[in-house]
Amino acid sequence: AQIGNDSYPMYKALYIDESERNKTFFLVGCQISPNHRKHASKTLRSLRLSGQQRIHLNSESDNRRKYIVNEIAKLEFDSVIVRTNFQGTNKIARQTCIRALAEFAFNQGVTHMVIELNTSIEADTKTLQHARSQWPNVSCIFSHMPPQSEPLLWLPDIVAWTFGRGQEWRRMLESKITKVFEL
Repeated sequence: AQIGNDSYPMYKALYIDESERNKTFFLVGCQISPNHRKHASKTLRSLRLSGQQRIHLNSESDNRRKYIVNEIAKLEFDSVIVRTNFQGTNKIARQTCIRALAEFAFNQGVTHMVIELNTSIEADTKTLQHARSQWPNVSCIFSHMPPQSEPLLWLPDIVAWTFGRGQEWRRMLESKITKVFEL
């Protein structure tokens, strides 16, 4: 059996980010097998332009977006999307989606959930701890990381962006989406 290095250990991980469009909240989890993490991370880093700390499709031209998405489609990963509509702020929608994605992850044997760092860290942690308390036999670590320090967090961001944009963009990565939960 292959033993992972410090950067890409052999645990079952889910990399998580969000997107929001027209009062619909999307939470995307991407799972990359340990054997493909190093290659995926290297590929993602190579797609950055000089001076970019990360890939974020909002700040790219359409031609560059298509190039990035086509390159991402060649990587080995699967995605699950949880989405819900909301009124007012997205805070409740986010926590509803976090809980649903956590329950899916626990059921799939995920042992590490890596969530893009933002201002929701306290609420996320509380929601995740509560969800884990309902699954006493689950051993899952949660961590929040800034996207510039973990390129694998760029995958769920890209999937969420393409899914939220609709038809043409969604089709480009639909083979990477294994499940969509509508809440």
